[in-house]
Amino acid sequence: MLFYLEENSGFNASLAVKKLRKILFALPFIGTEISSCVYNCLSEMLGRKLFLKQEIIGLVCESLLESYRILNSNEKTDNRFEDWATLDAMYSLASLTKKYYSVLSSAKMKIPEEMLSLISMFKKDISPEVRNQWEE
Repeated sequence: MLFYLEENSGFNASLAVKKLRKILFALPFIGTEISSCVYNCLSEMLGRKLFLKQEIIGLVCESLLESYRILNSNEKTDNRFEDWATLDAMYSLASLTKKYYSVLSSAKMKIPEEMLSLISMFKKDISPEVRNQWEE
């Protein structure tokens, strides 16, 4: 709601930006069930102008990449297909990344290296549900 007010009435949402930064820094380290919900909520907010600011783009991409690395560590121990929360979080993360990539591309923004690396990892992921999101 604060982002809506900022865009439509000139309201200064610097407090909301500070909170968003905290969420993005913490996102890779919170539990898989909660992170999956946060990915879905963030996905709905990506159309906001705030997410096209260079500083926020960098934070989002770094957070997404670190989130993938942590979730991916579960697959190396073969817990992923036993733990639906992890699979759901990985799928939601891939969906969020794809949507953000589309938003940045549509706005003709430079795609950060972190996002390009992340996309490459998604395309090689062992989960077909994750991998198939990136098929052309």
